[in-house]
Amino acid sequence: ADPLGLCVEIAVGKAAIDLGGLRVPVDGSLPGQVFTTRTPMRIGSPDEHPGLRSVVSDGLDAGPTLVVPLLGSHSVDGVLMAVRRRGRPAFTAEALEMATGFANQASVALELARARADRHRAALLDERERIAADLHDHVIQRLFASGLSLQALAATLGPGQAADRLRGTVAD
Repeated sequence: ADPLGLCVEIAVGKAAIDLGGLRVPVDGSLPGQVFTTRTPMRIGSPDEHPGLRSVVSDGLDAGPTLVVPLLGSHSVDGVLMAVRRRGRPAFTAEALEMATGFANQASVALELARARADRHRAALLDERERIAADLHDHVIQRLFASGLSLQALAATLGPGQAADRLRGTVAD
């Protein structure tokens, strides 16, 4: 969910082309209600819940609907929704239970993927810090060696303006 509501990320089936990217308000919609209450729902027809009309397209003669939350360990990651055409059999309590189990497994998979990406990002940052430290140490070693070389060169020049400039550069 975002401030604009829920967004249809993946849609499969006859009306999928109309649903991709669709924004659904959290307030007043069936998916929003499931998202907010964290409670799975099944209805026999969109007429039973007017908030379902914000999701189903006019081209789909929607009938029985099943909506389950994707429950993460700390938050709701979204909702999973299945819609059958009008006149098709209603979703059973067993189907609701099975979809809820699937949604829970999907949420675990999402959390694992996020954790893996976070670990990869942390490892990348650690490696960049190590490379920066190596470069820093290398640059300091090179500057120190250059300073010693300039001191030796200044000593061979004897007194004079050139030697004074070299000693000033080494001091800097």
